[in-house]
Amino acid sequence: MATKILPNSAPPFSRLTESRGASSSWRVAIPIVLVAVAVVAALAYLASQLTTSSEKLAAAQRDSEASKQSVDGFQKQTSQLQADNALLRTAGRTTLMLEAAKPATKSKKKTTDAAEPSAGWAAATWGEAADGKTWMRVSAYGLQAPANGKAYHLWFTPTTGAQIDAGRLEPAADGSAFAMMKDLPAVDQGKSVALALNEEGAKASGEPLMAAQLPTLKATVAAPKAAAPAQTAPAAGAGAPAGATSPAGAVAPPGAATPAAEAPAVVPGKDEPAPTKP
Repeated sequence: MATKILPNSAPPFSRLTESRGASSSWRVAIPIVLVAVAVVAALAYLASQLTTSSEKLAAAQRDSEASKQSVDGFQKQTSQLQADNALLRTAGRTTLMLEAAKPATKSKKKTTDAAEPSAGWAAATWGEAADGKTWMRVSAYGLQAPANGKAYHLWFTPTTGAQIDAGRLEPAADGSAFAMMKDLPAVDQGKSVALALNEEGAKASGEPLMAAQLPTLKATVAAPKAAAPAQTAPAAGAGAPAGATSPAGAVAPPGAATPAAEAPAVVPGKDEPAPTKP
């Protein structure tokens, strides 16, 4: 009986290996791609978080700096208020009543710039500060509202020099006004104080509404002394001062002469002259 050979319908071995290699490579590549995508996403997330953290840190630093400046300003204001409160509770060296100034001789023709004497009155307390300068506390009453372009000013006249615009007084609705002036000349350098109604930018009091002469007081707080000038080294060849230290370390007493050179030592039997026979 003859055998019949059937044709081989199975795929060749090379095709099997190629299909298996392609599928296995995809199986290996997919996890790698997923891991790479995850790493990139994680890095992007970390970068965004880092940027956000940096922005938050910068904002926190700005807020901290602003808070520090606010605290410093508050401390300065508190110190200033404490100093002003201490001055308000200080009696000062003297208290003066400012009397109405005598009006100048009136001319036949009235001028609109002439200041009418005020019916009010004022008291000024004068005291010393810790740095030797003075302060003045002024309380005024019965002041009328100033006209447009004018204001009440307190003028301090020293013994020497021009008048000092010590400050401006703003009257309230009841005509009272208060002002605190600082950094004025010492108590032994004051001549008078005056209250005047001046134009804005005035350089002098003109005709005051009220004034008072300052008494002659003796300063009890010494002004800060200037630093002493630095001493310069003596010039070459100049004589050494008394008590100067010699190069060897010994201190020369005052008036002692410095020897020019040390005498040579004498060796017995060598440098001595030979004895002479009688």
